[in-house]
Amino acid sequence: MTGNRQIQPKYLIISADFFAQLGNRFVGLFLLNLLVFKGADALSSLVIMCIIDQAPSIFLSPVAGVWIDRIGARKWLILVNICKCIIVAVFVFISARWAVLFVYLCFIVVSLFFRIGCLSIILFLVPKDKLIVFNALNERIAIAGEIFSPWLAGLILAKTGQTIALSFAGVLFFISMLSLLWIPKLVGMSQKVSSETQKKGPENLLSGFSTPFKLNHHLGICFYVLGFALLGGGILNLGLPMHFKTNFHGDIAKWGFIMSAFQAGSFLATILLRVLTRAVQHAILHLTFLVLASAMFILSSVTGYIQLALLMLVCGCGFTLLHIYWESLIQQNSPKKYAGKIMSLLTSFRGLCYLITISAGAFVINVWGLETLMVVGAIMIGSAYFLIKTRKWNKPLHTVICGEGADN
Repeated sequence: MTGNRQIQPKYLIISADFFAQLGNRFVGLFLLNLLVFKGADALSSLVIMCIIDQAPSIFLSPVAGVWIDRIGARKWLILVNICKCIIVAVFVFISARWAVLFVYLCFIVVSLFFRIGCLSIILFLVPKDKLIVFNALNERIAIAGEIFSPWLAGLILAKTGQTIALSFAGVLFFISMLSLLWIPKLVGMSQKVSSETQKKGPENLLSGFSTPFKLNHHLGICFYVLGFALLGGGILNLGLPMHFKTNFHGDIAKWGFIMSAFQAGSFLATILLRVLTRAVQHAILHLTFLVLASAMFILSSVTGYIQLALLMLVCGCGFTLLHIYWESLIQQNSPKKYAGKIMSLLTSFRGLCYLITISAGAFVINVWGLETLMVVGAIMIGSAYFLIKTRKWNKPLHTVICGEGADN
């Protein structure tokens, strides 16, 4: 029975994350359809939505990390899902553009808190040497549902309207909350560790963010490399919808099909990470930077739905490989007593990278056009490959996973 109680919680986290991601997909497509595909000022709305997606993570993540440690990740995640259900209900009763954007901001904040809570609790439920395999499994299960969910959500929006689609999202968040209720209260460890690290006063909050990097230099290297993948992904997030609207003139259902292709590529990436040895993983991930650079370069010249879907298959596989691998290394090199702070810092870092590309990308599109933005993205992703090779980070990163100070 003890073995079951140790194994079951991590699968309940996967379940909670699975249904929460499906709900997020319905809300995201609802906003994209309302403000971008049907809106009068598509680029402005898309840029604002992208900023809303990332800005809260920069400013609120550190605060969330501290509170997760104090009240426990399980209770925190349950409260977040309750808030999501309430916010989804509010969407049904509003239509003004700025009102919708404000409520969307609230939704993104609670979604951010959910993400940090999941990242934090995983460190206490999964051994560090199993994190890559677990994260790949978690992503695989989530993506399996999302392969068809963009197409399904887009079809529901096109055929029935926003109320039915948002009702689906509310039900999915409620199911996610039920999964969390079954998780035993195993997060007391995080509360105990946090209370020990907080006794020294407010100054300990700042040292909590810097100390892990001093104890283990591999942690900083992982953040550095992940940053290039995030910057490239931010350019794709901005450039792809504008390319689809400008050159394809497609509707929300066809957009869902393109996104399903991206998710299919992500699903393939989770299988590759599971079956490849660590050394082979590292070699393939180096090559992935070059493949993604090539895909970004030719993206703006693609004019057929099938060609675009195949390209999104490649991008989904490549970006998911990079994200899972490098985020797992960050988790593996993070001391448990700094879990909440480092996971919140990871979320802030991700938001900052995306926000930079969104702001700069919108400027590039307005001044030089979409094709130039895609070329910049290709150069950025390609540069990451050469920086990794020239700095000789290969061997220590894939042979020394948990460095000094990363065990506890």
